[in-house]
Order: sequence, then structure tokens, then C-alpha cells
Amino acid sequence: MSLVQTLLIIFSLLNLAFAMFLYLHGNKRTVITFYALISVFASLWSLSALATGIDSLPELYFLPALYGHYIFGYCAYLSFFWFAFFYPARNGKSIRAPLILTFLSGAFLLLIPATQLMFTVTTGSTLAERISFTEPGYIIFIIMLSAVFFLGLFVLLSKLNATDHSIRFKDLDKYQIYFAIMTNFIAGIFGITLNLILPLFGNFDFFYVNPILVTIALMGIGLYNLVKYRLFNTKVVLAEFFTAGIWVVFLTRIVQPGKSSLMVDIILFIGTIIFGVFLIQSVNREVNAREELDRLAKELTRTNERLKELVRQKTEFVSIASHQLRSPLTAIKGYASLLLEGSYGMLSPEQKGALKKVFDSSTYMAASIEDFLSVSRIELGTVKYDMKEHNAKDLIKEVVEELLPAAHERKLNLEFIGKCDGECLITADIGKLRQVILNLVDNSIKYTPKGGITVTVEKEENKKVARITITDTGVGIPSEVMPTLFKKFSRAKNANEVNVMGTGLGLYVAKQFVEAHKGRVWAESNGQGKGSSFIVEIPLLIK
Repeated sequence: MSLVQTLLIIFSLLNLAFAMFLYLHGNKRTVITFYALISVFASLWSLSALATGIDSLPELYFLPALYGHYIFGYCAYLSFFWFAFFYPARNGKSIRAPLILTFLSGAFLLLIPATQLMFTVTTGSTLAERISFTEPGYIIFIIMLSAVFFLGLFVLLSKLNATDHSIRFKDLDKYQIYFAIMTNFIAGIFGITLNLILPLFGNFDFFYVNPILVTIALMGIGLYNLVKYRLFNTKVVLAEFFTAGIWVVFLTRIVQPGKSSLMVDIILFIGTIIFGVFLIQSVNREVNAREELDRLAKELTRTNERLKELVRQKTEFVSIASHQLRSPLTAIKGYASLLLEGSYGMLSPEQKGALKKVFDSSTYMAASIEDFLSVSRIELGTVKYDMKEHNAKDLIKEVVEELLPAAHERKLNLEFIGKCDGECLITADIGKLRQVILNLVDNSIKYTPKGGITVTVEKEENKKVARITITDTGVGIPSEVMPTLFKKFSRAKNANEVNVMGTGLGLYVAKQFVEAHKGRVWAESNGQGKGSSFIVEIPLLIK
């Protein structure tokens, strides 16, 4: 057996094995089925070509081999046409015309062994001597095969142009189609030229070489798409394919006559079978584990998306509910204030006491609703900031003066210290920053049973910031609470003991607003019962 014949057997069998693996691992997709058919028919075409070159082959078998060479070759080109129709995705056109073309082709192929439409066989020592072509029929066959081939290329080119215009193909990779066109064009032209046109002129020099090149090209196309575009379980297919390839090589060595090392080859063949089985099982386990991880990761991603949507819906609900609650609360608070002031007549001390509780409760609830609204706006990303130039010293002083009655009611001393020389200019949303300072000072009043609160404003020239410090002699902050103090719904245990009305949102909102001003806020405390300090730094306006 010559080297060319040996290579033909090896690559034909490898290509058949590769086609089988692609089909088994390609989820039976239509495009995979037709690519597998290309490989199957190309391998049968190669083996038929091999059979025609065996000198001792009787004419009884030579003729079917010659028929197989042309019929299987045409089927390979027809499979390429169908492959192009579905690769990488079907173009949505009617399937009627391809079916008619396939039916007419099948009818023509049936005439080849039934008639002398393409050639007659005579005696001789070479193919050129044994084959006598019937030129009209043979030329029709060449034209028909070429038409099928170029129609397939045209279909691929139309899909390439459609990637820029069609919604169906907008996500396709152009380079994937480029590669398919280029490789199939080269392999197809070689087949038409070397195995159809040159033999017509008596040149059979490349008759057996071209099937080797085509089968190698087909495996190259498949491996490229397999690795680059992950059409299949790459590791499984490659492990099975190359293991089968080793088996084929050793089997070819065993069947060759006159081998002195036959026993060694048999032992090696059995060893490779055992090793290959274990290798394939190991790769299968790894791939299955990886696929399960991918499935779990995708499921986790979908769950996270659902959770995000639920959070968004929750935030929207809180926002709507808070808006609906704020209007009646404003009316309750307003009328309670008017009643306490005597606008509707004098009240008894008992009536005033009860009404004062209504007023205080509505005030606390209004503040809580404002916190919920602020949080919902922050999470939805709808907070708008009206940044303007302000004097931080004046702003803080106004807040302190506003809260003096609340401090005096609790018999606390509230002191303002302005250490700024001249103006302390910042760029800020006056409403948001006022809400931050109001919240921090109000918290200090609530959580300071006795003593006082000092609010200081100063310039930090070296850091180019205005620093606002609120220091109290209150309940303090335990060290274990400090890391979560500015998170949503975070409250210290001692804070709950002093004020049960808090929501745990005020400091979270304050942090978000301060950071939106490119500043920072933090707390300091020596521990429970030793008071605390809240510090806010806002960048100074540099002129």
C-alpha cells in the first residue's frame, strides 16, 4: 500500500469519525447535520477514489467505486449548499427551490450507474486508459456540480451583506462567515479542478491527492469553528476525535501485511483503547461539571435580575405610599398647630396635652416619611441637586436657631460656634444640606438625656473644606455599631432604648447627600455613655 493510499484511508476514517462526533455533540442542529453530511460524503468520495486506484481491483468492483466517486462527490457539494442555507442561521427564504434542486440532482445521479451518461470503462493499466468520458453528459455534470457549489457561496455572501441590514442577522459574526466562504471556496475549487476538469483532459496526477487535501480542509474548518465559536463541547469532541485518530493509526499499522512488530502494535492498540476510554470519561466529567456551574451561574444571574426588579418595585411602592401619606399628615399637623395656638378657641390643659401628642406624633411621622421618600429617590436615581453658592456659616447658624426651642424643651444647652474668618463659601443644594445638618443636630438632641450639644463651623484651609462638627454629651456609640452606622435601618441598641420612633434611615440619607456634594461624613465616639461627634466636610468654593 502506497503512502498516498495510506493517507487516504487515515484521513477518510478520521473525517468520518469527526463527522460522527460533530453530529452526536451538536444537539442534532440542522446546520451541524449538514456539515456532518459534507464530511461523510467527502470521506466516502475519498475512499471511492482510493478503490479506483487499486491495481488488482476487478472491473466488477472498479465500476461501483468510480460511480461512488462522482455520486458521493456531488452529494458533498449538495450538502454544502444546504449547509450554506442554514449557516449560521436560516435566512427565512422559502425552502421550495432548494428542494426542487435536490430532487433534480437526485434524478440525474440515478442515471449515472444506470446509463453511460458520463463515461464508459475499458481495459488498461491507468485511469486515463480505463475511463472514456462521454463529454456532453460529463460536462453537464461539471456544470451542475459547479452551479450547486457557487449557489452555496452566493447564499453565504448574501448573509454576509445582510448582517448590516437584517434584524435576523444583525448579531452574526462577519468573520465567521468570511472564514466559511474562504475555506469552502478553496476546497470546492480544488475538487472541481483536480478531480473533474483535469481528468477530462486525461490528467489524473492529482486524482488521489486532492481527496486528502479536502478531508484535511474539512477537519480544519470544523476544528476552527469548534474552538473559536464554541459550537460544541470542545474538550469532549477533541478528546474523542484525537483518541479515535490514534486508534485508527494503530489499526492501520496492524492490518498492514508483513509486519514484524505485529504483537507490539496489538498491545499498543489495546493500551490506547483503555487509556482513551478513561480519558474521554474524565473529560466528560469535567465538561458536565463545568456545564452545571455555567447553568447555576446563569440561574443566579436571572435570580439577581429578578431581585433587582423586586427592589425597584419595592422602592417605587414606598415612594408612592409615602407621597400618599404625606398630604394627610401635613393637614393633621397644620390643624393641630392651629388648635394649640388657640385659633379655634381656648382649650383645657388636658385637651392641649392630648393635642400636643398628636402634633408631636405627626411631626415624627412626617420626618419618617421624608426619610422614606429620600431613600426611594436615591435608589431610583431621581434625586436632583440645585447646586448654588452658599455661606456654610449662615446656613448652620439658621439650623441651630431653628432647633433651639426643641433643645430648651429637653433642658439641653445648644451652642453654635462659628470659627470661620469671614465667609465660609461652599457650592451646595441648600435644601439637601439643610436636611443633613437638621437631621444630625436633631439626633443629638434626641439622644442626649442631659448636658448639651455644640455645633461648630470652621475652615480647614489645608484640606480646602468647610468642617461642621456636632458634638453632644449623649448616649454615645458602641464600637461594634460604628462600621454599620450609616447603612439603611442600622440603629444601635442604646438608641432604641432612648428613642423608639427612629427609622434608621436618617444617617443613610445624610451620607448619600453629603457624598453627592463630594464631601464626607463620619462619626466619632469614646463608647457608650460618653457622647459622640458627627463631622461633615464639604469642599470650599475656591474663587
